[in-house]
Amino acid sequence: MKEKITLPATLPHHNQLNQLLNLLSEKMPVRYVFLSNSRPSGHPFLIIYLGCSRLPDGLVPEKQIRKAWSRYGIHLVILAGTELKKHLKSGSLFLQRHCNASTLVFTSGKHKLPTEDLSQSLKKFRLIRQKYGFACRLMGNEIRKTESIGSLITTYHLYTSLFAHHLFHLEFLCLGRDFHQETLDQRLLRLEPFFPEIRSFLLKKTGNTYFITEALLSAGKAETEKEYSYLRSEFREAIAIAEKQVHNLVRKTFRDIKAAVKHPNILLKNQVETKVVSPYESVISILTRRFPVEEIFLFHQEEIVCEGRTTTELYLLLIGNRISKKDLEMMQKSVSRKTGGKYSVVPIVHSARWIQEHLWESQPFFRKVM
Repeated sequence: MKEKITLPATLPHHNQLNQLLNLLSEKMPVRYVFLSNSRPSGHPFLIIYLGCSRLPDGLVPEKQIRKAWSRYGIHLVILAGTELKKHLKSGSLFLQRHCNASTLVFTSGKHKLPTEDLSQSLKKFRLIRQKYGFACRLMGNEIRKTESIGSLITTYHLYTSLFAHHLFHLEFLCLGRDFHQETLDQRLLRLEPFFPEIRSFLLKKTGNTYFITEALLSAGKAETEKEYSYLRSEFREAIAIAEKQVHNLVRKTFRDIKAAVKHPNILLKNQVETKVVSPYESVISILTRRFPVEEIFLFHQEEIVCEGRTTTELYLLLIGNRISKKDLEMMQKSVSRKTGGKYSVVPIVHSARWIQEHLWESQPFFRKVM
């Protein structure tokens, strides 16, 4: 009789996950199951190592994997022999970080998980990092060359390759495998739960697409149609800024992974978030409690003295949807009344989408403010 896989009862939704795992074990032999809680977000990895050389097509549909994440708060990773060897050969540190004695929750007892000395893995990991940096510098130099001669279509194609290079490393290092066959939009969406920063520097156009990726793809359309007007040239600077931010995210990931493996019992300082309280917290609270404000930027302030009373006037850029002129008037009255005249506000409101689409018109202003 096949041994049943049982996850710790302390794990939320463990009964449902047990059913999912045992259904999978009926299709393919499961050799190991690991439950790793080392991610800063608190959502653990459930890693299943199958007893086959490669994953059969359609074994676990991608849609089902996504549901496992969203419904149970867990990221499901399924590895076969090929993926395991790839990690050992490259020195990604994924196995050392997530697949070890402390994270093991099930084993068939018939096989030994391939491992290697940590010092050897760290040497390989250093090589991955060096190769990544070398390729970034190489593509960066090519981008600067094409920009200097005004070849914007080629520049966008190179940026597309550079973004793909960044995403490959984020996926392989953090998710255990890469998804190079998918679009940039699909890959970014998958990474969002693991890197919330992506939402802040890559603005979405729809629920499943980003402005930056659409702009990059416009190069292909302009080239195919032989019509330069298709090229979203107004996004040129935004693309460069976004690429730099994604690059910094990969570099931070390299540092964090190395530290997590070398010092597994130490909470990394850069994983501890300290909330900075704004001196205008009372105003922020008034605006966000009643109105659908997503972000607030202060771009100017001045002191106004009237009848012996000093009022601090705050000029604010508010990011949000569905904020009407009537709402703006109510904001001004509410802030003045609830702060006893200590503060007043002069709000400018735009949606994030409007700013991205009209960036070329008022770029100096938004660059200064944001």
